[in-house]
Amino acid sequence: MEADQSSIPTRTSVPDMEAPHVLIFPFPTPGHVRPLFLLAAALASRGVRITILALPSLPSLSSFFSSASSSSLPISSVTHPWPPPYPHCSHLRHIPWLYRIRCSLARSLSIPRLTFYTCSAFVISILHSLWLNDTPEPEPIKSITEAHGPIPCSARLTISDIPGAPTFPFGHLSLLFRTYKKQAQKAAQSGEHDPAWVSVRECFLSNISSYGSVFNSFMEAEAEYLLHLKSSRSGGNIWAVGPVHLLPQVQTVTARSWAEEWLEGHAKGSVIYVCFGTQATLSSQQVDTIAEGLKASGVPFLWAMPEEWLVPSELELERAHTLLSPVVAAQARILGHGAVAAFLTHCGWNSMLEGLVAGVPMVGLPMGADQYLNARLLVDGLGAGTMACDYGTVLNPGSLARAVTLVMEPGSKERARARACRALVPGGSSRAQLENLVEDLQRLHASGV
Repeated sequence: MEADQSSIPTRTSVPDMEAPHVLIFPFPTPGHVRPLFLLAAALASRGVRITILALPSLPSLSSFFSSASSSSLPISSVTHPWPPPYPHCSHLRHIPWLYRIRCSLARSLSIPRLTFYTCSAFVISILHSLWLNDTPEPEPIKSITEAHGPIPCSARLTISDIPGAPTFPFGHLSLLFRTYKKQAQKAAQSGEHDPAWVSVRECFLSNISSYGSVFNSFMEAEAEYLLHLKSSRSGGNIWAVGPVHLLPQVQTVTARSWAEEWLEGHAKGSVIYVCFGTQATLSSQQVDTIAEGLKASGVPFLWAMPEEWLVPSELELERAHTLLSPVVAAQARILGHGAVAAFLTHCGWNSMLEGLVAGVPMVGLPMGADQYLNARLLVDGLGAGTMACDYGTVLNPGSLARAVTLVMEPGSKERARARACRALVPGGSSRAQLENLVEDLQRLHASGV
């Protein structure tokens, strides 16, 4: 996904070589790249020189640099090839290598290293606890026997050292943590040492011990978790500068998408927007189930989906009621359209932030990564949405239709909470923290660090 050109702030002059200089090393997936690039543009517009370390798999930078150049932003890039596969981390081989580059090199050069989190502070609080405490996998709960047979129950884990001490099914926690923890425990049972676990855990611990952490979040929504992280860090350097898609100070006019044209033909607050991000892969059966549930709700819907997904043929016949659109970069603008009243989402953090900014209630259908934890924050923490189906159950058209109907109700508590969350969107806190971050970078630069 390319950075949206309309989201690049402008600057009238390029700063001199005495300005702070930041090397940005993005994790090469769209959900990480775009918010980091928006932060980079915001820093550059405030006089910080930016160099982006580009890996071969990094999404195209051409649009971003074209906008940066036209806005006279001091942003450049250098490329670096992938190394040979790391022997202990086959499917995530880049993680130890990223650690070596970020940590070892920065340490050897005495350069302060900051971590930019594209997850919620709630999720990072949980991850910090898991990796710091070397949390063991809980024992599976015995099956419950009912009339139709035994039902296996997922082991549950309580994170007792973060606010609220939440409890989760172990399967909802980080797949990365669960994969390597299971591997390490298996090795320990054989009296062996697992180097992959050590390497990956060291990577995450290094983030905790970095000079500071920058969050794509805001104090008004996640104060208890941001303050928890600040108090638990030895240095205490935390900056909450999100939602980063609101950071740019100058917007350029861009043409409306055809999805927006379609929305113009619908009444205010009558449509639910559906999108599961750029990484999700759904089977044809899952697509059919979601389509049936949306149709059963009777609510017009705009579904942004990858072009390669199989589309239920009956939906093609109902264009007045339904629009199937490719995944669009202008999601925040679509969510802010007056015709859109709710959002069916996978609960990726970028999407959740855009939903909160738009003030629309959400129906959560998490699929992996941090999405189950984000859904918990959405429903139980912020109260701004509901789940497409109960935890531990299989999605069916009826449960989805009921959830959609609920959030579309003008008087629902979820709609009220969504409007309240919109009112919480930073009236200055994130902007002030961004300025504090720039001042800290300037101070470090002036001190010769």
